[in-house]
Amino acid sequence: MAPLAALVASVINAGLYSIGEAFGAFPSDVLTPAGMPITLAGVLALTVAGVLGAAVVYAVLGRTVRRPVRALVLVSVVVFAVMILPPFVIDGAPTVMIAMLQLLHLTTAVVAVGALLRFATTRRP
Repeated sequence: MAPLAALVASVINAGLYSIGEAFGAFPSDVLTPAGMPITLAGVLALTVAGVLGAAVVYAVLGRTVRRPVRALVLVSVVVFAVMILPPFVIDGAPTVMIAMLQLLHLTTAVVAVGALLRFATTRRP
């Protein structure tokens, strides 16, 4: 399930990145705090890491809390709220870049959490 969700999120984010790139949303002279430009490879790597990370968190919650679905939703809201901040600390980032990065974060979150919730509800006896 997690690999399929990672693939779906990656395909969507690759499409969004390509659209953003066509409109100049990811200028190569604007660098992340790590000193690198935003690239498709980076977006895809972080997309996969985010989805797989969410699956690991859900697996841990499933073994440690009584209501893992509720806990997953709460953790996801907190993580997404924190992920809203990083695009705003990129020096010189144009507004369209910040908006696109927020959209990429949202896409990853919706696909990951949606897949995990679907998995959770179809697993019940």
